[in-house]
Formats: sequence, structure tokens, C-alpha cells
Amino acid sequence: MVDDGVQAEVTIWRKELKIKDFAKGRKLRIETVSPAFIKWTKDDWKTVNEVDTEDMCLGIHYTDLPTESMEEGQLKFTIYWKESEKWDGKNYEVNIV
Repeated sequence: MVDDGVQAEVTIWRKELKIKDFAKGRKLRIETVSPAFIKWTKDDWKTVNEVDTEDMCLGIHYTDLPTESMEEGQLKFTIYWKESEKWDGKNYEVNIV
């Protein structure tokens, strides 16, 4: 393995790979298997943001949350599935550390 000192700028979260923590200064990429929109908050749902996923044409849809400049703390999100027109039914939490 070659270590050239380059680090990925993105941390990936999937339902099959639920990370709990990611490093401050990185983007959080949420990947899904079908079209969705992500409702997310950094302040315990006082402020809510919504963003659609994009199709990667590989059976994966994704969105990058703009977390690079966020301070340490907890980020919460939930998923709305467009095709079935249903909420996922749970909130997910990741920590910026």
C-alpha cells in the first residue's frame, strides 16, 4: 500500500455502512440505492435543511452534505424515499469529531 499523504475529502454513509463519527473538515456523503431526499440538521431540528440525491448511474444515488466548515458536534438526518413516497421511519446520527 502506498501512502502519499493524500486523504479523502469525503466520508461515506450508507444504510449498510452506518458510520458513527467522521473527521471535522470533511464532507459527509450519503449514498442510497434509490432516489431520495435527505432532511438534516446540525442543531437538533431547530434549523432543517433538505437536499435531493443525485443518480450516479451505477445503481447508487448520493448527496454531499456541506459539512466541511462545520464545528464538532452531532449531525442528524432522515431519509424520504421518492419512489415509495415514504419516510424511512428513523433518524440517523453522526458525530463530527
